[in-house]
Amino acid sequence: MKEKWKKFLLILLLPFMIFIEGCSCSGDGEVTSSQTFLVHFYMGGQGETDPLQIKDQTIVYGGTITKPVDPVWKDHYLEGWYTDMECTNRWDFANDKVKEEVHLYAKWVGQFTVQFNLHSTSCTPAHITNRYIVEGDKIAEPEKPTWKGYDFAGWYLDAEFTSPWNFYDDVVTAHMTLHAKWVKKK
Repeated sequence: MKEKWKKFLLILLLPFMIFIEGCSCSGDGEVTSSQTFLVHFYMGGQGETDPLQIKDQTIVYGGTITKPVDPVWKDHYLEGWYTDMECTNRWDFANDKVKEEVHLYAKWVGQFTVQFNLHSTSCTPAHITNRYIVEGDKIAEPEKPTWKGYDFAGWYLDAEFTSPWNFYDDVVTAHMTLHAKWVKKK
């Protein structure tokens, strides 16, 4: 009778034992489908969002990481999340799979506002929209403004018109205002 109970219990428990074995680490240390790993997010010491507000995620082996809401840092934008502190190996949230503990580092890029001061409300166009430019990029030259009785003489970094802006060579490194220089027609 004891043998029948042993067989009965073995038959009853065998599927459960196979399931448990398939969902854990195998004897040789191989990771299987039910093991979970932590994902940590580091903002590089920057940002107005406290790094603690980007909570660690627990992801099952082979799963994908849920992309967090982009943190905020004044005058910068988040270019992406990377697996190394040098930000050379970008994490692809749609395709990369978690196979071990993951540390993701934020890569920040400076972004600056460029304003255009026409020094007149009588010119066409009457206003040129501000541009938001990534640090180190060039500005596309706006349409040349016109003002009756004046010739447009270019864009300058200062209101005294001593530092001309060259749209082909100069790059943005800070917030700035470009000033339109006008020369009265004779």
